[in-house]
Amino acid sequence: DKVGIPVLPGRSTKASVADFSYIHDNVLWGITGPINGSRSKFTLTAAADVLSSENPGFSNLSYFSAEFDYRRYFRMSKKSTAAFRFSGGASGGGTPKRYFLGGTSNWINNRVIDATVFEIENLYFSDVVTPLRGYDRYEFSGTRYFLANIEFRYPLIDYLKLSFPLPLTIARVQGATFIDFGATWEDDFVFSQTIDGSKRLVSPKTGFGWGMRANLGFLLLRYDMAWSTDFSKISPSPRSYFSLGADF
Repeated sequence: DKVGIPVLPGRSTKASVADFSYIHDNVLWGITGPINGSRSKFTLTAAADVLSSENPGFSNLSYFSAEFDYRRYFRMSKKSTAAFRFSGGASGGGTPKRYFLGGTSNWINNRVIDATVFEIENLYFSDVVTPLRGYDRYEFSGTRYFLANIEFRYPLIDYLKLSFPLPLTIARVQGATFIDFGATWEDDFVFSQTIDGSKRLVSPKTGFGWGMRANLGFLLLRYDMAWSTDFSKISPSPRSYFSLGADF
């Protein structure tokens, strides 16, 4: 079709979803994101079919899942922070939920390259896990996942005033250097293998790069430039991401 989104047949799915979460959060916030402390979340979810039907296009849905997310922030100096995150999850059942991995949150003008994203189970009963920079949004999917992020955040521009071509003042722009490492899979996880005499990652994906964050008062604008690598070769050109919102 004209916008590149596949046209899917009409379908109907009904399910009751219940979840239980344990949450801990004591972080101290800075101008672009957390700067000290820790936060964690553990969630159990179950979904059950509540209305069976023989109508064409109706699908039954049932799954269970367990997910965790742990983040730790160390204030290295008055204006710099080291951020660490590790998360993972798994789902099972008749129709396990899927985890989509790739890109960054609130990515402006992102591309969707996996048509299965638009299936009804994935639109409403899946999770998008970010950031895995160096790749497209929704590029990888599976019923299990893990994601690790290491990021160093530091002051980049304290004050910049422009007169031409537009009068513009930019202050307190933060910089970030990062590495992302994660994977999604079903039952076919392969950590690495030797190809053409060189050992490279297979299931896990890695991206690294740098970025800038600007708090404009009414919104927080992020820019990231990232390369992907399998530890045998590096992508010939980086991907650029403009996105909105606070850092993880």
